[in-house]
Amino acid sequence: MNNQLKSIVKFALILALFFIGNIAFATTYYIDAVSGNDNNDGRSPSSAWRSLQKVEKVSFGWGDNILFKRGQTFKGSIRFRMSGGDGLPITFGAYGEGEKPILSCVEDHRLTWVQSGNNIWKATNITVGMQRLVRNGEELLQAHSMDELGKQVPATISWLKSGTTLYLYSTTDPNGDIFTYSECNQVILTVDVNNLVFQDLAFEGGNTAALNHISGSNITFKNLDLGKMSYMGIQFESKGKPSENIIVDGCYVDAHWMLNYFNGGIGFATWRGTREGVFFNGNFNHAVIQNTVFKNWHHSGINIWANPTNPNYINQMKIINNYITSPDIPYGGKLSFAGNVRDSEIAYNTFEDMYGGRMQMDGNNNHVHHNLFKNLYNAKIKYGEGGGIRLGNWNRENYGHIIEYNLFKNCYSSAIDVGGTNHPNKGVHDIIFRNNIFEADIYSNLFDSYIYIRTGATTSNLTFVNNNFVASSNDQIIKRGGTRYTLSAFNEALFDDGTVVSGNYSAPNYNITVGYNGALNLSTPPTLPASEQVSPPPAKKGPFIMDKSGLY
Repeated sequence: MNNQLKSIVKFALILALFFIGNIAFATTYYIDAVSGNDNNDGRSPSSAWRSLQKVEKVSFGWGDNILFKRGQTFKGSIRFRMSGGDGLPITFGAYGEGEKPILSCVEDHRLTWVQSGNNIWKATNITVGMQRLVRNGEELLQAHSMDELGKQVPATISWLKSGTTLYLYSTTDPNGDIFTYSECNQVILTVDVNNLVFQDLAFEGGNTAALNHISGSNITFKNLDLGKMSYMGIQFESKGKPSENIIVDGCYVDAHWMLNYFNGGIGFATWRGTREGVFFNGNFNHAVIQNTVFKNWHHSGINIWANPTNPNYINQMKIINNYITSPDIPYGGKLSFAGNVRDSEIAYNTFEDMYGGRMQMDGNNNHVHHNLFKNLYNAKIKYGEGGGIRLGNWNRENYGHIIEYNLFKNCYSSAIDVGGTNHPNKGVHDIIFRNNIFEADIYSNLFDSYIYIRTGATTSNLTFVNNNFVASSNDQIIKRGGTRYTLSAFNEALFDDGTVVSGNYSAPNYNITVGYNGALNLSTPPTLPASEQVSPPPAKKGPFIMDKSGLY
């Protein structure tokens, strides 16, 4: 054996011994909020620690486990500074029986209130950056300005924090009432750390997010409950080099926010306590979001943002088998791909029962397939928000996507909406739409068109082939600028921008596997509430011009 080979073998043996040694010395620590004591060694359930504050002070090693007792609540917040090793992550998890342990920075308070006239009360010296407020167990609707306080939309706009003063609209004396809010920006903050796992836990609170991860790779979030009293569920930020291998798997990300402000009107501010379920901001490679439920987030269930002016890039994301919904709020819940998001896959997701919820897409060379878009309505407080997939309108080039084998069912006013990007070069171009199924009650007041290419949109080389429009071929179901096309006219049209249209058809029956957990969706007649139905028009010659008086 020559000297070089001997050196390689010796180095490999040293690495193996180092790896085995770290496994051998990995330690499991236990935290019990009822019977624990921070003076214990924490190495068994009978000698458990008690608090999050103890966890923050300890130096952990590769492969260590930090386990919280099920059925208990652990108060406070921590900044975690340690990294695990490759294949030896530090794991936050649970032990025992019962419900998931709750890590929470939400606290109850009895505040001192002073009346300042017109049913406005104020409490001072509130130093936390409050985003959500609960009074006697009932969440209150946040104002964006003092003149909104007391308005009914139909929920009453009840509170506003300005500086360290909290203002409250109340027709009764609030002194003695219990007010609940988050006292931390995030329950767990990690900065520049790698190789961590968070699993089998629940988190409450966070005026920035329940979990905030800034830079670092190989982080897994699995089987977590997130969102209660939080502004965001998880926020990921990369600063400097890209973060890689971020996984969100099997989580339940529910904002638990159900206040009714449907009557606020167009232009009414949308973010009033929550924002994003999961937010990626910066440079990322190989992130995965899968098997997760997102519910009632004001802007997006999932927001992927790669700012093109920095420039940032998000590459090779996989968003697979998620359920995204926001049935209880008048705007939000969408999946937003914004900026330089590329070479990513969005498949087998369900987008259902949302106002202003949709998939909003920038970037290039993304593959969107086998998703279910169902019962997606225009937002009642924001103009032009709704439908199935929106491409463009953010002054960025948008190209190279393949959108295929998706089912769009009751997407109003349009299933596919191509916006006017006003990009100085090419705008929206070289995108393929094929083998999709479009179905809607075309006689609803809400319906406008299956595909809408907006007036002024900068588009070229779009391809529409072999799509099934489940409607009579005489119905005007495609709209390009100010021109409406029947299906046959669309197939026969010649466009001067390189757009290709062929083989699209109308068939009442279909059989396709799409959406969350691969639900088999057979063709069934679409249904709408009676208030949103209009009678089909009588038979007549010439094109039918849709009655759009009910659109909002």
